[in-house]
Amino acid sequence: MAESGLSISGNNISTRDQVVKTDNDDEESEYHNHCFNCQNDVDSSTEEQCEVCDWLICSHCNSCG
Repeated sequence: MAESGLSISGNNISTRDQVVKTDNDDEESEYHNHCFNCQNDVDSSTEEQCEVCDWLICSHCNSCG
């Protein structure tokens, strides 16, 4: 796994504790997961992406990767 805690292999996106399948390989695909800090659901359609680490910023606790 990459140092950031995120690795991508084909359609599998591995985070610190789970693998999420995406529908296709294009960059417009939505990313769905949960916050590692508060376990709140996060997805790329509603959360902003951190400019430093590229993880989604949780709208509930403001944590990112």
